[in-house]
Amino acid sequence: MAVKAEILNEESINSNFNGGAVLIVNDALYDSVNTGSTIYYTLPGPTLFKGEVSVSDGALTGNFIVPKSIRFENQNTGRLTIYAWDDENNASALGNDKSLLFLGSTNNEDPDGPDIDIYFENQESFNDGDLISNQPVLIADISDENGINITGETGHIISLKLDDKNPKDISGYFFYERNSYTDGYIRYPMDKLDPGLHTLKLTAFDNVNNISEQTINCKIAADAGLVLMNVVNYPNPFRARTEITKFTFEYQTQDDRDAEVKIKIYTIAGRLIQTIE
Repeated sequence: MAVKAEILNEESINSNFNGGAVLIVNDALYDSVNTGSTIYYTLPGPTLFKGEVSVSDGALTGNFIVPKSIRFENQNTGRLTIYAWDDENNASALGNDKSLLFLGSTNNEDPDGPDIDIYFENQESFNDGDLISNQPVLIADISDENGINITGETGHIISLKLDDKNPKDISGYFFYERNSYTDGYIRYPMDKLDPGLHTLKLTAFDNVNNISEQTINCKIAADAGLVLMNVVNYPNPFRARTEITKFTFEYQTQDDRDAEVKIKIYTIAGRLIQTIE
């Protein structure tokens, strides 16, 4: 589904407005929601899309895919909200349409779920089993040609499971990349983790409800000012005059600061022959 909008300056388009805009699309309203009292509320429907688009010369165009998991309410109460900004001119704009009717998506025979890549903030090169901070920010890049289901519908949520604990619904942390309705990311600040080995499993669905799961392992070091692990060099042994050996190590600090590392190389007899800082 395509969305087109213009930033107006009174009655005409503001052609000097350049920047970005956030598009949020909600399904049909929930009517007469009882929160346990005698007062009933009308609440926005589930989020169908949340992403960012570019604004050029006062105009913007965005696209999104209507998920299979809509409420199928025959009501024109779906909502599109747009918030736009122009940093250079210190300007902003807001608009909405509260009369959208969602009838569902077309049939799609794609059998594959989303692609998922998990890592952590400041650890883009994370490998399975690496050390991480004890209070990490999990980042997951998620993409699918049919878009990602972020409605939070029971049975089709984006969930994160830590070890043997109950999965958490983190659908609300998903955000599409700018000008995309297929690629997005999760940025989820996790609670403090205990020292030791942990297993994380992230589950996501595309908009036609194909499922994908990604499982990783990570390690949390015991509390200390600095923890150094897995210090090795390869090849070992090696011929100093004809070969090169490389040193690798893992470290973790309590405040995630860079560490100053000094490597000292000794002979088998215990004589220091080189220091590398």
